[in-house]
Amino acid sequence: MTAPCPTCGTPLADTWTWCQNCTPAGDGAPAVALRPLKGLATAIYGAVAVAVLGRVLTTAVLGYQGYVVDTAWPGMSGLWLLTIVDTVSNIGLLVGLVCAIVWTHRARTNLDRIPDARPQRASWWAVGGWLIPFANLVMPAMTLTDIARNSPPAEHSRARPVPPGLIVGWAVAFGLSFCRIQGLVSMPIPFYQRLFISSLAETVLLAVSGVLFVLIIRGITAAQAGRRP
Repeated sequence: MTAPCPTCGTPLADTWTWCQNCTPAGDGAPAVALRPLKGLATAIYGAVAVAVLGRVLTTAVLGYQGYVVDTAWPGMSGLWLLTIVDTVSNIGLLVGLVCAIVWTHRARTNLDRIPDARPQRASWWAVGGWLIPFANLVMPAMTLTDIARNSPPAEHSRARPVPPGLIVGWAVAFGLSFCRIQGLVSMPIPFYQRLFISSLAETVLLAVSGVLFVLIIRGITAAQAGRRP
């Protein structure tokens, strides 16, 4: 059970370092350093690059087999190449997801150290929102929007606010990149060429979502870094 504020009686969250109800921003609020985000952000950039590059190479191999070699299935060397590239891409996605969860939680808990921040969701959503089935379709975007809204850049910072539309665009592109588009491609062409077209569409969506996610992470990281005392 959390202790109440001795001044106004408001229950204090475990992560609050002062009462956010009765302590005006900049009026007696202690200067508490924000936890750094740059290291995790850099790891996310690298993981996104690996995941996207792996998908690009996979699509290139499928296109080569479907339109240049003109065979339904690649030889053993081609299968090994597809397996290795796809595995590396999936590892990049997994590493990026883990780093994104840790980064989101750290960025959210930083809001409890910013006097004028008023987050609308509890900090546990920064982790649970990524992992709870069905909720993870919308909660990561909502959590990132909450963090971005409460992380305005400092006056002396060159960082720019992250617009909500950027986060919505990332959520839509990222979700569609995991849809099986192959079944939607009904053109009268051989199966392996349809496989290439669907892989190309998924790769483009993943690349777009990756670029948008990097811009989101970069913007929030820079904004919170500029507010460190």
